[in-house]
Amino acid sequence: MQEKRQKRLISSTMAHQNFPFATKIGQHSLLLLSDLDGTLINDAHYNSVFDLVLPNRHLLSFISQLSLEATIFFHIVTNQSGISRNMFSQSQFLLYVSKLVLYLELVYGIKTSSVQYCPHLPEHQCNCRKPMPGMVNTIFNQHSNTFMHTIFFGDSDCDRDLASHSSFSIQFVRININSFSLIDLL
Repeated sequence: MQEKRQKRLISSTMAHQNFPFATKIGQHSLLLLSDLDGTLINDAHYNSVFDLVLPNRHLLSFISQLSLEATIFFHIVTNQSGISRNMFSQSQFLLYVSKLVLYLELVYGIKTSSVQYCPHLPEHQCNCRKPMPGMVNTIFNQHSNTFMHTIFFGDSDCDRDLASHSSFSIQFVRININSFSLIDLL
């Protein structure tokens, strides 16, 4: 038990060193956006079975720690073309993410504000598929207040492109689910 407390303290200290804004957020709101597959959980090619999910414990612990230090609004932003490819149905996906959202809250204390997903194929050229800004615009429109800082956790170039081409100021943090450390967050 004592060892867990020490790890939390170290984690908190490292968060302040690697994210200078963490010492300033206090009572401000922090908007956290995260890709799903390959970032928040392992990328299990077109997976719709919650039992096969392997969470990124390091990232989730980090988000959990931030939620203790500031008001966070956490949103999942994900392309899910498996729906259009008939790999799984929309209702199967919604059941899958409802279990994931419950897991995040029960295990990590992370309350998910929304799950934004694009069910379209890349060739549909819709406005919601990352790297297009449709899902992020929806999130920003949900919140009337301004955020001191917005962070997008992702693992791919389309995640990076979404953050850099958005009309909103978003800090992109590339996540490698296999070798995560707080040093990667610099």
